[in-house]
Amino acid sequence: MLDVHAAHMLLACCGGQKIFKQCLEILEEENIEINYKDIMPKVYLFQKGGDDIKFKCIINYCINKENRRVVLERLIDRNIDILNIQKDFYINEQELRHMEETGMIIGGHTVNHNLLSSLDEHEQREEIINNIKTIEKILGHRIQWFCFPYGGAISYNETTIALLKEYGIQYCLSVEHRDVSTKDLALQFAIPRYDCTCFPYGKSYITKHI
Repeated sequence: MLDVHAAHMLLACCGGQKIFKQCLEILEEENIEINYKDIMPKVYLFQKGGDDIKFKCIINYCINKENRRVVLERLIDRNIDILNIQKDFYINEQELRHMEETGMIIGGHTVNHNLLSSLDEHEQREEIINNIKTIEKILGHRIQWFCFPYGGAISYNETTIALLKEYGIQYCLSVEHRDVSTKDLALQFAIPRYDCTCFPYGKSYITKHI
C-alpha cells in the first residue's frame, strides 16, 4: 500500500485526533524534528486545519520518505486491529482498460506518490517514467495527461516539467480550486481542477474525535 493511502486509511478508521496524537508521540520517540505550522497554510488552502490536516501535512510535506515509512508502519502496528485492509485495494489492469473504454481519460501520477519537488532528477525520472511506461503498456497507446502528487505549485519544479515534456506529456493538472477557462489551456502544465473535498458530499473520510 502506498504511503498516501496508508495515511488515508489510518484517518478513516481511527480519526484525525487519535492519529495526529500518536504521530507526534512517534516523532518524538524517533527524534524526528518537524515544522508543519508554517507549511500547512501554503499547501492546504481549502481545508480547515484540523488534526487530520495537520497529520497529512506532516506525512506529505514535513518528513522524508524513509522517516514517513517508519512513522506509518508504527501507526499501522498500533491500530492494526481496527484497520480495514483488503487484498483488492487497487484496481487491476482490466478495470483500468474498462475505465478508458467508458470515456475516462487515464493519466500518470507517479509510481509511489512521493513529493516530486523533494526528489533529485534521477529519482523523479524513476517515479515519472516508470509510471508512464506502465500505464502505456496496459492501455496499448501513449498517454498525454499527468497529475502531480499533492498537486500544488510546491509539489513540483522545473526538473519535473522537463521530464514530463521529454516523455510526451501534454497536459498536467494542479489542485488550484477554480473553473477552467480557455486561457488556462495555454498553461498546459498547471490546469486547475476542483478537489472532491470542496463539495458538500465529496470528503473521502470523516474525522472522528476519539
